[in-house]
This record gives sequence, C-alpha cells and structure tokens, in this order.
Amino acid sequence: MTYERQVPGDLDYQLCQYGRSRIRFRGPRAPERGPYLAFLGADETFGRFVPEPYPELIARDLDVACVNLAVPHAGLDLYLNDPAALQVAASAELTVLQVVGAQNMSNRFYRVHPRHNDRFLRASDVLQRLYHEVDFTEFHFITHMLSALHATCQDRFAMVQTELTAAWRARIVSLIDLVGPPVVLLWIAPHSPAEAATNVAGAGPRFVSKDMVDHARQEVAGFVETVVSHEITGMGTEGMVYPAHKEGLAQVCPGPAVHALVAADLAPVIGQCWARH
Repeated sequence: MTYERQVPGDLDYQLCQYGRSRIRFRGPRAPERGPYLAFLGADETFGRFVPEPYPELIARDLDVACVNLAVPHAGLDLYLNDPAALQVAASAELTVLQVVGAQNMSNRFYRVHPRHNDRFLRASDVLQRLYHEVDFTEFHFITHMLSALHATCQDRFAMVQTELTAAWRARIVSLIDLVGPPVVLLWIAPHSPAEAATNVAGAGPRFVSKDMVDHARQEVAGFVETVVSHEITGMGTEGMVYPAHKEGLAQVCPGPAVHALVAADLAPVIGQCWARH
C-alpha cells in the first residue's frame, strides 16, 4: 500500500501484521495479554500524517490498549475477507466500526482489489451489457469508473447504486455479527447522516444514506455521530507530520483537530457500552 512507503520526514506508523494477513496495520500491535479495544475503518481512523490518531487519544483517556485496524480506502470486504483482522477484532473488549462508503466493495457489477479497495479490477458481464458503450479498460480506480458511469446515464446508474446499497446493508450486518458485541458504530463526516448525499462525489461515506445507517444501528451497542465543522477542517495541516512533497495529500487528510473531536465524542460512549458488557 502507498502509505507503507516510508520516506524521510514521514511518520513511523509502526506497521505490523497479524497472523497470515497480507495487510500491514498501524501500530502499536495488539497486546498478547490484557484487554484492548479494536478500531476498524478507513482513512479517518488510520490517521495518515497524524502522530496521535483518535484511537491513541482514547487509549490515553480510558487507560486501555487500542488497536488501530483501519486501512486507507477500506471497504467492508477488506475485513470480511481477512480472518486474522477479524480475529483481532473479535478478541477485543469492544470494537469501534467506522461507517465506510459502499463503493469500495466487490459486487455483482464489478470487482475491487482485495487489499487496495479503491482499485478497480474488472467489470462483470452484467455491467458491461448495462453500459455497452463504455470501455472499462480505461479505469484503474473505483471513483473514476463510477463517475464515468453516472455521467453516461443516470437512469442506468440507479441500478448500480441499488446494488451498492443492498451489498452494504447485508455486509455491515455480517461484519458486526462476526466481530461480536459490543460494537460502537462511528460516523465521521462534514454533515450528519440525515444530510448525506448518496452520490459519486459526495463528502463523507459515499452512497451511504440515513436509512442505511439506521439499519446498521439496530445491530450495535452504541452510535457516535461526529460532524466536522468548516472551522476544524480549516485548520489544514496544523500538527501533521509529512515530507514536503506530500503536502497536497496532507491537505485533504483529516488533521489532529479532527481526531481530537472524534475522540471527545467517542470516549464517553465507549465507556458506557464497555461498562454495560
């Protein structure tokens, strides 16, 4: 993965692996003994360029080990297809599951890379017949492919979006079931789920509506909604650590202020759910 290529000036993410997993997760690794909390998610949880992402802030606040299993661009399939990561999460006292977009999952229309979930592998025969005028060999990334399909025909794209919705709803319930209770669901976006725009380029978890979040909330012990204001995002790269040539990328990544906000919202809910179980 691209974030594994450490260069001078970049953070040391203490990358580690579990079992036979080919994915390298952010450290510190799970303790061999004693309780810990697990965190599943994508970019907002991994904390690229952030010295202390919110799992580390919560570890200090609650005085418990926290294991960051987030992967940039992760879809739900990444965890469902990784037994080692599932085992680490299932062995945790509590798991926090970030709401991730519905686009970075394999489905009956297209396949994604099993570890780099934002990478487009191939279109199914069904999708090629649906969009017979599109040359799918031109696409390398899911967002590019979906944007092109949406621009080509919005009516046909509605069928693709329906498939993404159905796949996401089924798989998030499967993931919650495999991880086991208690699970806290976490929403991080510039808006609430009620204001979510389920389109190709929308901010926050793409193609995830309030109804989908409500569906998942029925399966978990707690829900946290962190809405990131323009004031916080306007702080830019303050407090981030990155080499000069990655400044452009750092500017679009959540900074320490976002992680501090998430930790403040999440810690009391974790404490309540953990105490109940």
